[in-house]
Amino acid sequence: MSEEFYNAFATSPTTPATIAQNMNLENETGTMQKPPKLMSIEEYYGWKDRFENWVQANHLRSWECILKKYVLPRTELRTKKNNL
Repeated sequence: MSEEFYNAFATSPTTPATIAQNMNLENETGTMQKPPKLMSIEEYYGWKDRFENWVQANHLRSWECILKKYVLPRTELRTKKNNL
């Protein structure tokens, strides 16, 4: 019985090479929780595009806030609000 249970939920064996390939892929493309990593400064321009795509795909509201210039809150008299 225990063998049947194990076989029903077994996954394919992973080798250290497979694990390393998956880690490299995650570092390059990112995951839902982690953005792609910049591994060296020489890769900046390619990474920049991947990072922008990742933010747009996973955190669109944050991307919109980056593009939109921040405007200080104003009172009805058009003076700066003091939040102190």
